[in-house]
Amino acid sequence: MLSEIQNCLSAMKSRFFPGDPAEAEREAHREIYYAIVSASRAVPLYRDWKIGDHLDGRFDSLLAHFFIVTRILRERGEIEKADRLADWLMRDADRSLRQSGVTDHGIARKMRAVAEAYAGRMTAYTKAFDGLKTEGEAPFRYALFRNLYRTRPEGEPFADDLCAYLLRAYREFSQGEAVTPENIEIIFQNALTASPKTAYPAEIA
Repeated sequence: MLSEIQNCLSAMKSRFFPGDPAEAEREAHREIYYAIVSASRAVPLYRDWKIGDHLDGRFDSLLAHFFIVTRILRERGEIEKADRLADWLMRDADRSLRQSGVTDHGIARKMRAVAEAYAGRMTAYTKAFDGLKTEGEAPFRYALFRNLYRTRPEGEPFADDLCAYLLRAYREFSQGEAVTPENIEIIFQNALTASPKTAYPAEIA
């Protein structure tokens, strides 16, 4: 009964008190951001390509996927939307750290490290993409190898597959597909489905 009342009140509010456009825009950005998070958590990334299934590995997977989406937005001139997604990423990082037990005293230091990692990855991936036409895929592949596998030799074949997967998603978005939560899910899933699922013997801890 309580849930029915709440649903009724919510419907009445939506009908008689239309939402703030700015709030609706924030919600749209939030949904896009969490669609990127969901794509970055796909099981094959960790099971087949041995991205570390721990805090650092998941964060680096998120940043790689985040870069692809925001690169598309920036190429289309949607700079503000890309910046708002970055705001959501930082807000989510702050929330996650607090939930993990980081105190107010330590949060500033931790968030500084998050911001530095974010800036470093985005700079490296941007430089690699800027040189795609002249230098090919190798710089982007190496940036992924360095950040997600810490340049350990056993991670090299996984970095090759990860690079090919992310570039497939980027090229599909480049065909003009809108950056929506639904398309993010579909495009990254399509790119993953088209990727080889090689069972490499090496394990990346």
